[in-house]
Amino acid sequence: MPFREAIRKMRPIIDPKDDYMNIVDAEQKLAASETKRKKELEEAHANLKGSLDYILLKVVDHQITVISIIQSARSGSYLVYSPRICPIIRGTCFHP
Repeated sequence: MPFREAIRKMRPIIDPKDDYMNIVDAEQKLAASETKRKKELEEAHANLKGSLDYILLKVVDHQITVISIIQSARSGSYLVYSPRICPIIRGTCFHP
């Protein structure tokens, strides 16, 4: 049987302790790599969430500005300039 013969020839090069240490080392490297990837993913998620919060704040702020301008124009009232309320039309807001 050639299979058994091949295994007998491989016995001198097989070291169970060395194989075990290689497996343990590989598992440790995989665990460290997984921990690193998880941390990077959490940081990326936090950055994305912060960016989206900032964008949402800007969009809402812009919508409030546009709504304020439209309401003031419809009512014929004067707008009071405020960089927070109407940042997109600097210099064109009316002062009472």
